[in-house]
Amino acid sequence: MAETSSSLKTGTVVVIAVALLAIAWIWLTGKPEPAKTGPPSPPPRPTRAQPRVPNPARGDVNGDGALDKADVEYLAEFLMGNGPEPIGDGDVNGDGSVDIKDVMYLRSHVFAGGPPPVPRR
Repeated sequence: MAETSSSLKTGTVVVIAVALLAIAWIWLTGKPEPAKTGPPSPPPRPTRAQPRVPNPARGDVNGDGALDKADVEYLAEFLMGNGPEPIGDGDVNGDGSVDIKDVMYLRSHVFAGGPPPVPRR
C-alpha cells in the first residue's frame, strides 16, 4: 500500500508541475492588451469618390448622373457621419446649407414626386 501511495503522490506532483509549466508558457507567450487611454477615436470618414458624370446636377450627390434612391441614401449617410462628402451639390433645397432638410426634400422628390432640386443661382 505504501508503494501505491508514493507513486500516486509522484503522479500528482508531475501533473501539477506540467499544469504550472503550461500556464507559465501561455502567460509568457500571450500578447499583452494595449493600454486604453481616453475614448476611442471614430473611424476615418471615407474619402470623396470621383463623379461618374462631369458637373453633376444639384441633388445628384453620388455623381452617377441620376436623381434616385441612391442619392437619398448617400446624403443621409454623409450627414450621419458614415459616408463620404457629396460629389454633387447636396444643398437640394437651396437654403445655403447641407442638412437633414435636404435629405427630406430629395426624398420627397424621388419617392413622392415633390418639387425638383432648387436650381443654382
